[in-house]
Amino acid sequence: STTQELEIQSRPDIRIARVIQDSCLNQLVTLRSWENNGLYLKTRLWSFPEGANKTDSLVTNRYFIAGNNTVQIIGSGGRFNCKDTTTFDVVMYNLANVKFQRSQNTLCYRGNEFTLTDSSQAAGSITKKVNWDFGDNQGQVISTTTDYTNIKHSYGDTGTYNIRLITTNQYGCLDTGYNKVRVNPNPVADFTINNDTQCFSVNLVQFTNTGKSNSPVSSALTHTWNLGDTTTSTLANPSRKYQVYGKRTATLISTNNYGCKDTISRDLRILKQPEAKISFVTNTICLTNNKFEIIDGAIIDTKDASYRTKYVVYHKPKNDTLTYTSSNVKFSMADTGKYKVKSFVTTALGCSDSSLNYINVMSMPIAKIEYDKIGKCEGNFNNFTLKRTNYVNSVNDQNFWSVAGTSIGTDTVISYKQNTPGKYIVKLKLVSEYGCPDSTTQELEIQSRPDIRIAR
Repeated sequence: STTQELEIQSRPDIRIARVIQDSCLNQLVTLRSWENNGLYLKTRLWSFPEGANKTDSLVTNRYFIAGNNTVQIIGSGGRFNCKDTTTFDVVMYNLANVKFQRSQNTLCYRGNEFTLTDSSQAAGSITKKVNWDFGDNQGQVISTTTDYTNIKHSYGDTGTYNIRLITTNQYGCLDTGYNKVRVNPNPVADFTINNDTQCFSVNLVQFTNTGKSNSPVSSALTHTWNLGDTTTSTLANPSRKYQVYGKRTATLISTNNYGCKDTISRDLRILKQPEAKISFVTNTICLTNNKFEIIDGAIIDTKDASYRTKYVVYHKPKNDTLTYTSSNVKFSMADTGKYKVKSFVTTALGCSDSSLNYINVMSMPIAKIEYDKIGKCEGNFNNFTLKRTNYVNSVNDQNFWSVAGTSIGTDTVISYKQNTPGKYIVKLKLVSEYGCPDSTTQELEIQSRPDIRIAR
């Protein structure tokens, strides 16, 4: 007889454990395997969802599917290479799947404000915290208790900025998104005016652009002018002759190659043209003791109130002139006639005007009496016929006849009757149509009638 020992070996009891319990997609997960019955495992064969195989007791692998990822291990051990197979579910958590948009790719520096919209979406992921890095050392961490989906940010300088958004979900899984914005420089608009206060009659305003583009690429600028009276221009250096006086505001908008703008305005004033205007206390005066007085009525722009006036009187017969100033406005003429008086007004800012006026120096009337007789006898036929002697320009003269202050007529020819013997002074006063007077007198006499007597 003989014997044979047979043995039934315990099957290996393979166990798997995860070194780190919670993992996020794309992170490395380490699994540890061991035999639980005290058997020595000769071989291990790991199978992973993506098809990879490994044979170590401690294996590390990445998983790209959220949820359960089943891992299998087949191990053999003992004298008879008994096998055991076991599986393990590796649970992976979704990342935040970060996405965000910019309201604009580029903005101009002045007033720049970018709106960044977080549109991160991942199944089963709940955002707990976001961390914005705006690329200018002005990072911002925001919890979900605030509105983190729309963030506004402004930059304090020009340049290109790389924006990064790091999002953390409820599992602590991080994801990062990137974007880029650029802040372009604004130009500096500026201009000069050849003279910002000009007289209306000779105004010609020249605008000269002195702005800078501030662009590292191009110094070119485009210009949009509003010259303050609905006139526009796109020239670099326009000019304008204004048709209406008053204050104007010229505005220049300069645009550089980035489309960024700057605006500047400057005031100018077109002065109302001064109006040389004079009058006289009276502009028609009789020759005797004549004296004219000028009244200055110049009209001046209130913004140009200081002015001086001179007056030029053109004399005859040589047409020579005499000049007077505002401190000497009284003068006399040596002869009759019509004279030109010209006034010139000049303001402190150089605006000027002139006007022409006329004065008249009228001749004096000539009072002279013609009579039939200067003496008559007492009786019924003592009427005197008195007549004014005519002279040139005497047609419209007024006649005033009187004796001892009592009027005796106003006609050119009058009849004066007196019954009482004696001497009488008849006065004739002439007044021309311009009010110039002259007078004369004539003595008349009524002689007593002879008293003839007869005796026998």
